[in-house]
Amino acid sequence: MAASYGYAVLVVAEKPSIASAIALALSTKDNPFTTRGGSLPVHELERTYEGKLTKFKVTSVIGHVYSIDFHGRFQSWDTEPGLLFDADIVKKESNPKARVCHHLSSESKECNEVQLFLDCDREGENICFEVLDCIKLRSPARVRRAKFSAVTPAAILEAMKNLGTPNENESKAVDARQELDLRTGVAFTRYQTRFFQGRYGNLDSALISYGPCQTPTLGFVVDRHINIMEHVPETYYALRVEVKKSGVVVPLLWERGRVFDQQVCTAFALNVSSVKSLRVASVSSKRQKRSRPTGLNTVAMLKIASSQLGMGPHHAMQVAERLYIQGYLSYPRTESTGYPPGFDLRGTVASLRRHPMYGAFASALLESSRGPNPRAGHDAGDHPPITPCASATAEELGGGDSWRLYEVVVRHFLAGVSEDATIEVTRARLVGGGEAFLASGRKLVHPGFLEILPSGGMGRYGMGTTDEEADEEAAAEAEGGGGGGGGDDDDDEDSEYGRGVLPPLAEGESLNAEVSQRTGKTRPPDHLTESNLIALMERNGIGTDASIATHINNIIERRYVNLGAGRRLIPTDLGVCFVQGLKAIDSELVRPLVRGHVEKQLDLIARGDAAKEAVVEHIKHSFRSKFDFFVGHIGRMDALFENRFSPLASSGKPFTRCGRTNRILRLVASRPPRLYNPFTEEVLKLPDGGECKQYKGLECPICSYELCLYKLGGSDSKSSRSYPLCPGCYNFPPFKDDAAESTGAQSTAAADGGGGPGSARRAAMCLRCPMPEIHPIIAKLRICACPETEAEGGVLMLDPAGGPGNWRVISTRSSLIFYLPKSVISAKVLDREDDDGCRLLSLEFHKDQTPLEGGATKHVASLLNDELLEGMITASHGSTSMRRRGGGRGGGRGRGRGRGRGKRMTEAEMKMSFHSF
Repeated sequence: MAASYGYAVLVVAEKPSIASAIALALSTKDNPFTTRGGSLPVHELERTYEGKLTKFKVTSVIGHVYSIDFHGRFQSWDTEPGLLFDADIVKKESNPKARVCHHLSSESKECNEVQLFLDCDREGENICFEVLDCIKLRSPARVRRAKFSAVTPAAILEAMKNLGTPNENESKAVDARQELDLRTGVAFTRYQTRFFQGRYGNLDSALISYGPCQTPTLGFVVDRHINIMEHVPETYYALRVEVKKSGVVVPLLWERGRVFDQQVCTAFALNVSSVKSLRVASVSSKRQKRSRPTGLNTVAMLKIASSQLGMGPHHAMQVAERLYIQGYLSYPRTESTGYPPGFDLRGTVASLRRHPMYGAFASALLESSRGPNPRAGHDAGDHPPITPCASATAEELGGGDSWRLYEVVVRHFLAGVSEDATIEVTRARLVGGGEAFLASGRKLVHPGFLEILPSGGMGRYGMGTTDEEADEEAAAEAEGGGGGGGGDDDDDEDSEYGRGVLPPLAEGESLNAEVSQRTGKTRPPDHLTESNLIALMERNGIGTDASIATHINNIIERRYVNLGAGRRLIPTDLGVCFVQGLKAIDSELVRPLVRGHVEKQLDLIARGDAAKEAVVEHIKHSFRSKFDFFVGHIGRMDALFENRFSPLASSGKPFTRCGRTNRILRLVASRPPRLYNPFTEEVLKLPDGGECKQYKGLECPICSYELCLYKLGGSDSKSSRSYPLCPGCYNFPPFKDDAAESTGAQSTAAADGGGGPGSARRAAMCLRCPMPEIHPIIAKLRICACPETEAEGGVLMLDPAGGPGNWRVISTRSSLIFYLPKSVISAKVLDREDDDGCRLLSLEFHKDQTPLEGGATKHVASLLNDELLEGMITASHGSTSMRRRGGGRGGGRGRGRGRGRGKRMTEAEMKMSFHSF
């Protein structure tokens, strides 16, 4: 390449799909691109660049290239958590198997320039510098940064014309946040998880996690719940009054609202009833506008998705990102509600002219004298508001949530660049019997944006609310801490007030009145909805547009909160105890002010106004002091847990025997599953994700603990797999390599939601064999290397839970299962091997179903090279099952070194014989 091209450019995108879109945008029909490579494809093309013929290589990373973790011994849960605030931190590849670093280094060697097409936010800037750490450009070397907001050819080519440089300060702000969150989150999480899981049996959570953003988010939910629990209902009394004019019944609102004394209300009712009619004291009409919405930012989109579409924030972001990558929406992570100067509004509207649903509205908008005219909003300078990038129908998007969210964005965009709506509001005041009542009605004069954004369709954009009333509602919501549904039992009656069009009323005329009393009880506000919570997080600076959805998803996934009807968030006992316990020790650990302060300090780094090292040291010292105080006063939180949860001593059932004390261990099956020794107060973790069962009373040859069976695959016996498990060796690995593996990723997993000691390994291995393949209880059942996972050390072994008609061979590191013939009533692994190193099986067939000549029932077979078994064994992954066909003996080697090595077997490979792998 160097000989043919004097200049070469490496383009790096954040995802392979975006790299493909960039290559497509840079290529032409006469100059197409070619593609090579596997999981990280490289698209190559040539084009004129800065006046010279240039070779372009377009490839990608897969998110962050690096992650951070604690060094060496600090990864172990046995390390004192307080030491983590000063422990060494190392960077390592986020996905070592993908070999992203090697890929970038190799592809950049013959390039002079790198163009970084990473997401245009702080995380994207951070990935820019991760990429730069991997590449090796030849001289003269240039580093260029592309800024774009849509994955369309026009946006990509425009970004190529305006290349800049990556922002190192923003990258350092991300590094600082990652380090602070790791140190703080892991230290608190490890300490409180071990403390409480060692004391209580029914916590139903894999860990008790703390997060600088997650915990204040949970605090909002619990605060609302506490307000509801503390509310004492009061009975109130009010007048129900209606008048009729021109056949129209008009409900009136009592000016006093309500009273809390029934006799007083009765007296008012008698006074009004005695006059039998009400006089119209005043009537006024006023035209008011309902402003079109500002541009749609991330927070507004998530609120609408939750409240109007019933889509959780985390799922909504996934859908939006998929639509962005496909080129239908602009970048969905933005704080902006205002369009930057020069934004092509007409072009965006014009792209919708042929849409079967919105085309007529878009065409009329383009032909109007005002044209697309957005309302002024806030331009945060990151990305423009979320807009459609291409016209699409429900069929083209496959319907479902993709279409529903796309429709929200299209309608919101068109509404935002159209005209305001005009509403005529009529108000009347009627008097009689010493009391006053109010009537209100409204009429739509000019629909404006409401033509495309129907009444009630997208929150409070309907005709029923003017700008003045919307401001009042927003203020009330802020005052109420997130708003939402509180009030009185009879609020529905009051809600009818002012909904319709008033009949003509004249000052001084009298109208007959129907008077009655109504009774109700005051109600607390409802639990927060996801939409309410998003608003609170935004208002208090908790999280960013890129992370708010993740924080909400975390408190649900970690069982602090349950999602109720109407997407309302209801805290669990664990969530309430955790937040109230933190408040009892140090309320600042829950309050949003602390995280808000941290975010402001990170902003200083991003702007270049403060050094990263100084900010990290200051915040680290503050949280270390809080951690020490928390540890010293943990009893305050424990007092709350003690009242809600059962002690381990009274939990679980007798299950297995301890190899050190010879005492019976109790199985606590609730999450996280564990064994408890009531005599020593020792707690042993068990793998999570399957079911632990008793197993023949056999002992481990290493530590003498009684063995268990770890069953995976649910109740379906055909797809289930069982592995022998030693609780002692699982918690105290006897092999050096296994011990290193068990601590290799604990700390990061703990911050993100792992379990107790060794949790990261166990969380990763919960769907495979929990014991290392070299352990004697696995080695005894080992047959040969697994054709799918040999590179990882996986083997095929005889399932110890097999029986007559249900014998199977299973993989230790994948869901691969080979079913022996149902006529086999006994199977045993022998110590002898065939020529390929595969241990032989001793099989016994049912006497009435034997395939052996002369009615023989016993047979010694090689799983790899036995002609009798060929065609009699079936293979499956989960519920996908197919029969293996026989094949010749020639070809591949028997230890899995053929087609299936290191990857999941295809259906075609499953149909082949063992020796064809």
